Amino acid sequence: MPSNNHLKFMQMKTRIFGIIFIVAGIIMLIYSGLTYATTEKVVGLGTLNLNIQRTHTIHWTPIIAGAVLLFGVVIVVLDRKNLS
Repeated sequence: MPSNNHLKFMQMKTRIFGIIFIVAGIIMLIYSGLTYATTEKVVGLGTLNLNIQRTHTIHWTPIIAGAVLLFGVVIVVLDRKNLS
Protein backbone atom coordinates (compact mmCIF):
# COMPACT_ATOMS: atom_id res chain seq x y z
CA MET A 1 0.00 0.00 0.00
CA PRO A 2 1.47 3.39 -0.97
CA SER A 3 2.44 5.77 1.78
CA ASN A 4 0.68 9.09 2.37
CA ASN A 5 3.75 11.03 1.19
CA HIS A 6 3.82 9.03 -2.04
CA LEU A 7 0.16 9.84 -2.73
CA LYS A 8 0.75 13.56 -2.12
CA PHE A 9 3.73 13.48 -4.50
CA MET A 10 1.65 11.79 -7.23
CA GLN A 11 -1.16 14.34 -6.79
CA MET A 12 1.36 17.18 -7.03
CA LYS A 13 2.73 15.69 -10.27
CA THR A 14 -0.81 15.41 -11.67
CA ARG A 15 -1.54 19.05 -10.83
CA ILE A 16 1.70 20.20 -12.50
CA PHE A 17 0.83 18.10 -15.56
CA GLY A 18 -2.58 19.82 -15.73
CA ILE A 19 -1.05 23.28 -15.35
CA ILE A 20 1.38 22.55 -18.18
CA PHE A 21 -1.59 21.65 -20.42
CA ILE A 22 -3.40 24.85 -19.42
CA VAL A 23 -0.38 27.00 -20.25
CA ALA A 24 0.17 25.13 -23.55
CA GLY A 25 -3.50 25.63 -24.47
CA ILE A 26 -3.31 29.37 -23.79
CA ILE A 27 -0.13 29.69 -25.86
CA MET A 28 -1.74 27.69 -28.68
CA LEU A 29 -4.74 30.04 -28.62
CA ILE A 30 -2.44 33.06 -28.91
CA TYR A 31 -0.22 31.60 -31.66
CA SER A 32 -1.99 29.70 -34.44
CA GLY A 33 1.12 27.92 -35.68
CA LEU A 34 4.81 27.19 -35.34
CA THR A 35 7.48 27.90 -37.95
CA TYR A 36 10.93 26.34 -37.95
CA ALA A 37 13.82 26.11 -40.43
CA THR A 38 15.98 23.21 -41.52
CA THR A 39 19.22 23.30 -43.49
CA GLU A 40 19.68 20.71 -46.23
CA LYS A 41 22.86 19.94 -48.14
CA VAL A 42 22.25 20.28 -51.88
CA VAL A 43 25.72 19.88 -53.40
CA GLY A 44 29.02 18.89 -51.86
CA LEU A 45 32.17 18.97 -54.00
CA GLY A 46 35.27 18.66 -51.85
CA THR A 47 35.44 21.71 -49.65
CA LEU A 48 32.66 23.45 -51.57
CA ASN A 49 29.23 22.88 -50.03
CA LEU A 50 25.93 24.33 -51.14
CA ASN A 51 23.19 24.33 -48.52
CA ILE A 52 19.61 25.47 -48.72
CA GLN A 53 17.50 26.61 -45.80
CA ARG A 54 13.84 25.57 -45.89
CA THR A 55 11.12 26.81 -43.60
CA HIS A 56 8.37 24.51 -42.37
CA THR A 57 5.13 25.61 -40.75
CA ILE A 58 2.84 23.62 -38.47
CA HIS A 59 -0.69 25.03 -38.13
CA TRP A 60 -3.37 24.05 -35.63
CA THR A 61 -6.96 25.14 -35.24
CA PRO A 62 -8.28 26.99 -32.19
CA ILE A 63 -10.45 23.91 -31.50
CA ILE A 64 -7.34 21.85 -30.77
CA ALA A 65 -5.97 24.64 -28.57
CA GLY A 66 -9.26 24.80 -26.68
CA ALA A 67 -9.25 21.02 -26.23
CA VAL A 68 -5.73 21.12 -24.77
CA LEU A 69 -6.78 23.93 -22.42
CA LEU A 70 -9.95 22.09 -21.39
CA PHE A 71 -8.00 18.88 -20.79
CA GLY A 72 -5.66 20.74 -18.43
CA VAL A 73 -8.58 22.28 -16.53
CA VAL A 74 -10.24 18.86 -16.16
CA ILE A 75 -7.03 17.35 -14.80
CA VAL A 76 -6.63 20.14 -12.22
CA VAL A 77 -10.30 19.98 -11.16
CA LEU A 78 -10.26 16.19 -10.81
CA ASP A 79 -7.03 16.43 -8.82
CA ARG A 80 -8.63 18.92 -6.42
CA LYS A 81 -11.63 16.62 -5.97
CA ASN A 82 -9.27 13.77 -5.08
CA LEU A 83 -7.68 15.94 -2.39
CA SER A 84 -11.05 16.44 -0.67
